[in-house]
Amino acid sequence: MRVLSFNATMTAIAAGVLALSAWGMHAARITLPASQVVPRLALLGVLLAGVAFYRWRKVERALNLVLMTFWAVLISNLLLLSMYVAARLSAQPCDAQLARIDAWLGVEVPDVLRLMEQVPAVGRVLEVCYGTLIFLMTLAIMVPPLCGRMASAKEFALSSVAAAAISLPLFAAFPALGPWSYYGYAPSSPQAESMQVLLALKGDDGFVLDLSDLNGVICLPSFHTILAVLSATALWSIPYLRWAAAALAVLIVLSTVATGWHYLVDVMAGLLVAPASVAAARGYLWLISD
Repeated sequence: MRVLSFNATMTAIAAGVLALSAWGMHAARITLPASQVVPRLALLGVLLAGVAFYRWRKVERALNLVLMTFWAVLISNLLLLSMYVAARLSAQPCDAQLARIDAWLGVEVPDVLRLMEQVPAVGRVLEVCYGTLIFLMTLAIMVPPLCGRMASAKEFALSSVAAAAISLPLFAAFPALGPWSYYGYAPSSPQAESMQVLLALKGDDGFVLDLSDLNGVICLPSFHTILAVLSATALWSIPYLRWAAAALAVLIVLSTVATGWHYLVDVMAGLLVAPASVAAARGYLWLISD
C-alpha cells in the first residue's frame, strides 16, 4: 500500500484536526470571533501565494521555507483549537496529585524557587530563557529549509504533530492550574491569566477563544519542554547552530520549573514525549522515502 507523501500527510492532518476541533468547539460551546480568523486566513493565503510564486520561479530553498512556514502557521493554530477543546472536558485540576509525585521525586517547586532567590542572576537568566521558546521554534521552522535540510524540517513538523497527539489526551485527563495554586506562592501576571483561562474553560458558561493568548493552558506534559527539545533536534543538522540551540533548549527546560510554571513531573513527562515523537516522525518519514 502506497503511503501518503509529506504534503498529502500534512493536508490530511490539517483536515482531520480542523474537523475534530470544529465539532469539539461546537459541542463544548467554544466560539472563535471572526476578527481572529480573518487575519490568519489572510496570512495563510499570502504564504500559499508565495509557494506558488517560488514554485514557478523554481527557487527551491525559498519554496521550502515558505511551504514549511505555511504548515507551521496552519497546524499550530489548529492544534491550539484542540488544546482549548481538551481543556473544556470535565476532568478537574489534579494539582495535588502532581505535587505529591514531585514530593516523591524529591524536588518540589518551592524548593527550586528558594534556590533561585539565593542566586538571583541565574533566576533572571532562566526567566529570560523561558520566553525564548518562540525564537528557538522559529529557527527550527525556517533555518533547516534555508540550509537544504528538508528532512529535518519535515521531521520537526511531524514530531510536533505526534507530540500533540500524545499530549492532548494526557492534558484532557490530568489538567492542572499550576504549582502556585497548590503551594500558595504569588503567580506572575501571565501565570494568573493562564489559570483564569483554565478555570473559565471548566465553568458552565460558553467560552470565547482568544488565539492571541500565547500562555496556553497545558501543564502535563510540559509542551514548553517538548517544543524546546524538538526544536533543538531539528537544528542539530545545522553545524553552526547545533550546540547553541541545544544549550538554549536545556536552559528552557530548566526554566519551566525555575520560573514556577511547571511541576517537575510535567517536565519529566515532556522529556519522555519528545523523543517518542521524534521516533514516530522518523519512522513515518522512512516509510514515505523513496
